[in-house]
Amino acid sequence: KPGNIDDDGPPVICEQLLRCGIAAAVADALRVAKGDPNPDGEHKANLERLNDATTTCAQRIADAASAAASRGADAAFEAYRREVLSGALGGESGEAPPTNGAEAPYGRFNARFWRVHAPSSMEQDDFALVRVLMRLLDPGSSADPTTLRLACHDLGQFATYHPHGRSVLRQLSAYGSVAQLLAHGDESVRRASLLCTQRIMLSRDAMDKLSMVSRN
Repeated sequence: KPGNIDDDGPPVICEQLLRCGIAAAVADALRVAKGDPNPDGEHKANLERLNDATTTCAQRIADAASAAASRGADAAFEAYRREVLSGALGGESGEAPPTNGAEAPYGRFNARFWRVHAPSSMEQDDFALVRVLMRLLDPGSSADPTTLRLACHDLGQFATYHPHGRSVLRQLSAYGSVAQLLAHGDESVRRASLLCTQRIMLSRDAMDKLSMVSRN
């Protein structure tokens, strides 16, 4: 069937052009451009009609793109939520960020993911997912280095991208849970723990300055 701006699928451009009236408006404008006299003498009205139709269509396409992006963001967070609740991290959201400077897919290693979800979705049910991540840091709960490392990573991202993330984590006593892993036998877990403790204790500006110093 014809594409619909409200359908899950992408809108069909020709259908949108017809629906917004652009096709008819363009035909009128072309007739004027070719010197074909408009029997009603409404050249100005035709141009206004074309402008209005173009604006309407552009807005509909922008709305469709925004709705599609929102659905994609919701699906990505739902996959992340299932992973955290499973107690074994590194599945649907990945174990490590991509190398060679490639942008990470929309998920735990993508900053946009945390900018969107840290101040909203992660607050649901009194920070339920944050509390689950903290429980995963208990060596008695998980001995898997990947899960420990990624739990530290995710808590650090929450601290960075939630406007009050550092305060929330301190109130939940997350610092002690993370700091105990500084003596873990796995080097990657120790590094992740150190970075997370820094993110909990230091502001984002301070972390940026620390990163610049370490690079120099």
